[in-house]
Amino acid sequence: MDKKQNLTSFQELTTTELNQITGGGLWEDLLYNINRYAHYIT
Repeated sequence: MDKKQNLTSFQELTTTELNQITGGGLWEDLLYNINRYAHYIT
């Protein structure tokens, strides 16, 4: 439970930082795939 919550918080933080750097795009697709994988293994 904590592991999943921490992962979600990390993803939100990373998405915000990467959007500031790249403006989204590729990183959004990458994080979306990571998020799908995270749900698959839990």
